[in-house]
Amino acid sequence: MYVKAAPGLVIRDPVFLDLLPPEGRDVPDTPYWQKRKGDGDVVLATPPDASAAPTEQDTQSRAD
Repeated sequence: MYVKAAPGLVIRDPVFLDLLPPEGRDVPDTPYWQKRKGDGDVVLATPPDASAAPTEQDTQSRAD
């Protein structure tokens, strides 16, 4: 599930040991994240446009 911190909050990711980025992050559907969602600490969000991410071909051409 893709979540981001509710407005005015910062949420620590227990796997990466960092804060959720402002644009959000894809996280596993675990009791931890379900609790954060239920408490209103995080909200479901739409992932950023996937077409903006580099493709495998882009990364290979940079390595050449």
